[in-house]
Amino acid sequence: KLPGKSVEHALGRYDAKRGIVELLGYRAAVAASECAPRAFKMPMTEALWQSYVAHEVAHAAVRAHDPSHRLTIAQQEYVAAVVQLGTLPEAIRATILRNYADVPAFGDAGEMSDLYYYMAPCKFAVKAYRHYLEPGNGPAFISRMLAGVRQP
Repeated sequence: KLPGKSVEHALGRYDAKRGIVELLGYRAAVAASECAPRAFKMPMTEALWQSYVAHEVAHAAVRAHDPSHRLTIAQQEYVAAVVQLGTLPEAIRATILRNYADVPAFGDAGEMSDLYYYMAPCKFAVKAYRHYLEPGNGPAFISRMLAGVRQP
């Protein structure tokens, strides 16, 4: 079990103060997932667990590009969510997107909020991924965000 009482960090987290990623091992993640609502409405599999590894490593990469800590939690989570869903095998990602068929992309950057992330992290991730896929977004959107460019 990871230290602390935070539910959103039940499987892993990036500790920015120490510069380390902390993750449950696969078997522990499977056990932990049986005690909480299923992530993305799916049973824990090795591929889903690996996507959480990618998610946490993405936090470390974002931190390396944001040494002044100006990015919001929502902006950091946007990048980590895109990496997480983007690294999943296509069949699993498609199932997740079907599980959240009623969750549209963020309309613009102003809709991304820390509060929404904390209230519905899986929905936030799906909205972020769908937003990323829209024309004009993708890597360019993330680059502008990391550069501190205000976006609509």
